[in-house]
Amino acid sequence: MRPVPSARHLRAVASGAMVAGALALLGGCGSGNADATKDATRVETVAASPAPRSAVVAATLPVQLTEWSVLPATPSVRAGEVIMAVANLGQAPHDLVIVRSDAPLRELPMAGTRVDEERVSIVGRFQEFKSGVKEKHFQLSSGRYLLICNIPAHYQQGMVAELTVQ
Repeated sequence: MRPVPSARHLRAVASGAMVAGALALLGGCGSGNADATKDATRVETVAASPAPRSAVVAATLPVQLTEWSVLPATPSVRAGEVIMAVANLGQAPHDLVIVRSDAPLRELPMAGTRVDEERVSIVGRFQEFKSGVKEKHFQLSSGRYLLICNIPAHYQQGMVAELTVQ
């Protein structure tokens, strides 16, 4: 009569079989195929490399429009892609024009009761809207910008804010 193997002995045999099986599989995968080994190495290298700089997440800038103010959530953002989320919280319709300018806040050239858009450098705009939130993407380079509402008389009422892009 043969002795019954102990649980310890069974675990040792099972572990040995698993190791032998794994070695056989690994040996078969790489036997004579140097290109497969190079590809595996290349994939590991690519996966471990850092994300490219262009993969930087765009800055989101919430801006509130009310009677009679333009309120960006922050006075500055990083240069590059900027997502502006503009909310009209006022009762009147408003627009938002992004002007690149070094002029003082209240000294943009006027044409009647509006800023003269022919004499300023406009980089983007949100068309007039009554309520809700509108979102747009802009590529902004370093510099100083003014965010204005250019509905007649709104800029004169104080609807202007400065934005620095660094």
